[in-house]
Amino acid sequence: MNSVAAVVVTYNRLEELKKNIDMLLCQTRSLDAIYVINNASTDDTGIYLTELAKKNKCIVHCCLEKNVGGAGGFAYGLERACKDGYDWVWLMDDDGRPVNDETLEKLMEVAEKESNHSLINCNVFWDGNELSFKIGTPYNTLREQRENIASGLIENCACVFNGSLVGRKVYESVGNIRKEYFIRGDEVEYLMRCKNNGVKVLTVIESLYYHPKTEYAHLSFLGKKFDYECMAIWKQFFLIRNYVATYYTTANEKQKKTMKRGLELIFLGSILHDRSLKRLKYCIQAVRDGKKGIFDNHFRGVK
Repeated sequence: MNSVAAVVVTYNRLEELKKNIDMLLCQTRSLDAIYVINNASTDDTGIYLTELAKKNKCIVHCCLEKNVGGAGGFAYGLERACKDGYDWVWLMDDDGRPVNDETLEKLMEVAEKESNHSLINCNVFWDGNELSFKIGTPYNTLREQRENIASGLIENCACVFNGSLVGRKVYESVGNIRKEYFIRGDEVEYLMRCKNNGVKVLTVIESLYYHPKTEYAHLSFLGKKFDYECMAIWKQFFLIRNYVATYYTTANEKQKKTMKRGLELIFLGSILHDRSLKRLKYCIQAVRDGKKGIFDNHFRGVK
């Protein structure tokens, strides 16, 4: 039987982390290890994990010296689990969790039929029916997916790092997650790199995973409607910087066209929705940093 380790990245969200771990421990397909990457949390996360690891041998508390962001945490955890010899690594943040006790079992039913050179993903919802994120299909609810996708599998579309099962051969051939990205956009780059290197990407419709809903503003410009993801300025800075870096280092020509359109909509949304000159200046600075490959990961003032 294939071995499976979970990697959970956490920072100062103890109550959400507890819910996550409770669901991981009750899976019908038991995990061989649960690596909790503690990004130097300043709340009681460290105390909780230290005590939990004493009671449960499968819990591995990895307390980092500083906060390296979601990207850094995932990179650390994926490398550690693969080097420890696990066949599959199940990646997730602390603010999401399996919906039921069969989430991993449904993933593994597919994984054990596929090559280990695969990226197999949960179906991510916020209310049991509506998707938390848009993943590139016309179906935005579980009901629509079940009615229209007879195979139960969605190919080449995924909400990565929210219950993503990474085969060890993927890590060995594609490499690790770009830890320098810190936060936002690391999942886009890794998914793109996987696709460009022949990794099979699947979303398992019945492997259900909860994540809070993404907030979108519904905007229109010159008669055309589009959705704009609302977020704090600092998050948007990292997102744009990392998208631009991915555009220049990872994307192929087809992917560049899609990314260019996405960046245009982010800038347009910033103007129409936020109406903030400060935000626009940060967006421009992010483009400069991404193009130059500047990853100091401090939210600096605009020059």
